[in-house]
Amino acid sequence: NAAYGGVMFETFWRSTKIERPRVVAICDVSGSVRQYARFLLLFLYSLSDVLPRVRSFVFSSQLAEVTPLFEDNPPEVAVEMAQRQYGGGSTDYAVAIRGLLAATGRELDRGATVVILGDGRNNRGGPALAELREIGRRSRQLLWLNPESTSVWGTGDSEMLRYRGCCSEARVVQSIQHLERFADDLLRKATG
Repeated sequence: NAAYGGVMFETFWRSTKIERPRVVAICDVSGSVRQYARFLLLFLYSLSDVLPRVRSFVFSSQLAEVTPLFEDNPPEVAVEMAQRQYGGGSTDYAVAIRGLLAATGRELDRGATVVILGDGRNNRGGPALAELREIGRRSRQLLWLNPESTSVWGTGDSEMLRYRGCCSEARVVQSIQHLERFADDLLRKATG
């Protein structure tokens, strides 16, 4: 044991690289979620303050990345700009889901968490379920936050019951407390 400084065995230190997952967040800013859009956008903005690697997108009838908007402006300004430029239109989840796949490319892998904020109301358009399943398959987890109660999921033009089946988790988020609980869970999973 003299060769090891008096210790009876040779010590090896194992280092573990902790890689924080990427978050890709997409927020519905269409007319159907007008009352919640500001609330959801502020949450989206705050995610980028807490987690180091967040890409943020918004959509109504088209998908747009707002990551630079959130990085370069204070929250009130960024949210107002996102709503003014992209909000209020008619919802098309198929365009948003397909656009997200195209925009993220190889970045969407087992290290990415995808968060969708929206009501799942698609104006009777195609739901793009195959593409949503692909997002779920490729990512670490696919989470959906919906401002509507579960009792109205699947009613009218809501595709939420079908979308829920493609997700790791779907939750109702109607208050700050709901968002705080979700953020705590997300951070715990991201650092755990």
